[in-house]
Amino acid sequence: MPLVRESFLAPPEAGILSRETKTTNDKERNPMEPTAENIQQLVKDLGNEDAGAAYKAEHILSTMAAHAADPDKGDERAAVAAALAAELIAETEYKDRDKTRTRPTHSARARRHVARCLSLVGGDKEVDALAKAMEDFDVRDMARFALERNPTAATTAALITAVDHVGTDFRVGVVNALGRCHCEASMNALRSLTSDADGEVRLAAAEALAGFAEPTHDAIIAGAAKADAPRAEARAAKARIRLAETLRNAGEQAAATRIYNTMKQSNKVAPAQRKAAELALNPKASNTVA
Repeated sequence: MPLVRESFLAPPEAGILSRETKTTNDKERNPMEPTAENIQQLVKDLGNEDAGAAYKAEHILSTMAAHAADPDKGDERAAVAAALAAELIAETEYKDRDKTRTRPTHSARARRHVARCLSLVGGDKEVDALAKAMEDFDVRDMARFALERNPTAATTAALITAVDHVGTDFRVGVVNALGRCHCEASMNALRSLTSDADGEVRLAAAEALAGFAEPTHDAIIAGAAKADAPRAEARAAKARIRLAETLRNAGEQAAATRIYNTMKQSNKVAPAQRKAAELALNPKASNTVA
């Protein structure tokens, strides 16, 4: 069964996607019909200089995606997703002196909105288009978001590849997305990234590992901050407390207790983290009235 996602887009309106045209002429096209032809025109209209026309196209596309995201509309969902993916990476040829080059057919705003719609209806068949979009500086963050909303083996593989792209902020975003995948492949990728040359990526990977109930992650998280400034050690300490909580919730009480005891006794840990460890070891103390 397809993953049911909570829509952040405009909710379907009664009749907006009606398959009945307002004419008796059977050959007339209904512009509200979620067809590839209509989607292509709507995406083009997203770049319209007329703000009203662009907003209308955005609203209709959002509603189409929200409507097609219904788990009972498998065929419509697949058709809308395929059409959106095609427009996301559509290119147009142009002449540059004596050379023929290509550029995106649609505006950056249009491509971002298409990626956003794909976060609702995209599946494994759209992963290649979204992976290619992550190479597009203007769209890559929204493409990453769309992949993150559809956690499968294929999307995880695309995110792992994307973590090598340029830009610390983007790479950190990909690392955070991998942390939400909660699968063996993403966990192994995050472990490797705790040795990354970029300190922000390294720390983000360490923090993401705190969400996996694996006792060996404590040493990995602690080691990821050793070569960085004191602020990095503070972030690692918080991550270790979160890891202990993750382990405790997973039934790994002994491993969690070891981490709490280490944090409580360390003189390199901020008072707030030491207090958190103490309260975790002695929950009744938090209810004691001074």
